[in-house]
Amino acid sequence: MSVWKARNKWYYKFRHQSQVIISKRGYSTRNEAKLAEAEKRISLAKMPATRMGFAQLSESRLKDLEQKRDHWYFCDNKALILRLSRDEGWGLKNTITRDDITNFLDKILKETSPQRANKYLAYLKALFNHGLKKGFVEINPAWNIEKYPEDRRLKYVPPEKDVIDVLFLCTPEQRDYLWTLALTAARCGEINSLTVANVNLDLGHITISTRKTKGSQVRYRRINIGSTLREILARRIAEAVQCRSEYVFFNKRTGKPFNYRSKFLKNICRKAKVFEFTFHSLRHFAALAMDREGVPLTDIQAILGHGRATTTDIYLSSVQAVRPLATDALENKLRDKYIETVTKGKQSKVANKVASAETGDL
Repeated sequence: MSVWKARNKWYYKFRHQSQVIISKRGYSTRNEAKLAEAEKRISLAKMPATRMGFAQLSESRLKDLEQKRDHWYFCDNKALILRLSRDEGWGLKNTITRDDITNFLDKILKETSPQRANKYLAYLKALFNHGLKKGFVEINPAWNIEKYPEDRRLKYVPPEKDVIDVLFLCTPEQRDYLWTLALTAARCGEINSLTVANVNLDLGHITISTRKTKGSQVRYRRINIGSTLREILARRIAEAVQCRSEYVFFNKRTGKPFNYRSKFLKNICRKAKVFEFTFHSLRHFAALAMDREGVPLTDIQAILGHGRATTTDIYLSSVQAVRPLATDALENKLRDKYIETVTKGKQSKVANKVASAETGDL
């Protein structure tokens, strides 16, 4: 038991299923604090994981996500909760245990991939952390579940020829959309939510917002645009004004932004007979192109909207092998060293033969 004294009062502190439990008030003596800690441990052992049903907890979490996070993240969490409620039967449960979570994640691992299982694990941890903050649950049953090992392969980045072939087969609106993704290195959701008010053609920049930050705060970043992108955005703004929409890319029937684009890119890749790539692949394509052109890492970080340069470095390393200049330098050094060693070896053999010949003559 861990008890301590502060300001003439005794307090207790211990861990329960990876959660730190601290006494809410002080006690007069050490024995009183120990006794209170023991009673708290017993009550936690008997208490279920949730005070309220999974359905109520999920409803509270989704309301919070809808207000604070981007639409795609909200929809992804909603789809997971619907599956758990309907297919897994969690909607009728008042207690969600560690076994419930691990059994579900094991099923996801078999059906899809460890990456998907780990993503759902992160969502479930956040769900029960929300319950802890709101006082809906006493413990987080997903807290100490370890991630599944992932096979991290290099992400596919389409070559320039494939991107050009796809652009050639697009409609004008689709082509503008893909060009904007490629020339800004922005996320799909960021371009979908780009408004006319956030485009400044005179000063040559756009302002992009994202909620992919800790705490769900909205973060803005400014990206300069060149002549090609300026022409595209001017054309899109003119159409938005005509259709009375505040968004640069919008659904012509409703005037509202796209939550997520249709699968037109997948179909066009097939028509162009190129290896299929995604919208997000264009973000990798842009980042890799900037890196190869010698753009500083901090500048790429600012354009991508990463909070830390280390994230950008990991991002780049996931789409490319070691930089060619580095491998070339390594190869040259080893080759020169090898040639030097071989040359010295030959010279030594020649010297030995000469010495032997001279000794024999004498």
